[in-house]
Amino acid sequence: MIHFLTLLFNFWNYRYHILVPAIVFTMTALFISLSQPVLFEATTTLYLDKEKAGSPLLKNITESDHEAILERTLKGERVLQDTLQEVGLLLDGASPETEKRVVNNFAKNINLEVLNDHLMRITYENISQQNIETILETLSLNFIHEILAPERFRTEQQLSSLAEQIKYYSEKIKIAEEALKNEKNLENKKGSNLKKMVSLEFDMEKYIAQKRMAQEEYDILLTKNKSLVSQYSQSPNAVLWFVEAPTKLPQVANIQRHIKYMLTGLFIALIFSAFIIVYSLMTDKSLRTEEEFRRYLGLKVIGHMPNLGDVRTENSYITANVRTTI
Repeated sequence: MIHFLTLLFNFWNYRYHILVPAIVFTMTALFISLSQPVLFEATTTLYLDKEKAGSPLLKNITESDHEAILERTLKGERVLQDTLQEVGLLLDGASPETEKRVVNNFAKNINLEVLNDHLMRITYENISQQNIETILETLSLNFIHEILAPERFRTEQQLSSLAEQIKYYSEKIKIAEEALKNEKNLENKKGSNLKKMVSLEFDMEKYIAQKRMAQEEYDILLTKNKSLVSQYSQSPNAVLWFVEAPTKLPQVANIQRHIKYMLTGLFIALIFSAFIIVYSLMTDKSLRTEEEFRRYLGLKVIGHMPNLGDVRTENSYITANVRTTI
């Protein structure tokens, strides 16, 4: 059995097994990071007015599942293909293999981060800084269009249905007005038909009330649809718009990448060193403790021999740093 203090002592004996891999792995990771091309980064921030959003997805974007859906939508094939084609990075008629490779490489350089209930940040990295802000802006606009497309489609369907209802009630009101007018003419000729006139007036008032309710709901949905249409502007009615224009960041990200690579290399080195040391200790057959002597040799320890360590002679006196071992 290896005691804790013995383990620490052995780790100290194996200090070079820790230092050498740590230096080698860290420097190798730094070399790999330096050998990679310089990445330029652009970022933009979108503001979501969730009070005006009807989609359950946009009501709470901070949930992990909702954030994952938003990121999948951003990296969806349709959004990426439209963006690449609009900025000229993917030409029409490209082979499926080329298209897939370009889209996959593009997706690797995109990241979405939900900051809070109202803000989300999109970042884009590329080895070329040319048009990086334009590419990010185009990507963001396509993302907004894709996110709000189901809500916009549903709103347009509801508007169409309400428009049909308003048209239907308008025709009913017109028919009721004509019938009531005819009844009034008949009343002047033949006498009063009060019961039928009251019934017609009741029907007309009912149709007017139903038309008014449909018109009010139509106006509300129309305002909402305008806010969806104005999604790309900073209009007060917009559901989702830019609060930070796509901006290219200074080259601080490369330093962060170097640090990240070096820390990863150091972590791997420590795991590697720990594995080597533990393996060496487990395969070490030497006897070190009294318990091991009794267990494997059946002998009792009757005394200890001091390890004089570093013996020195100073002024005719012998000095030594004594370490007691078996």
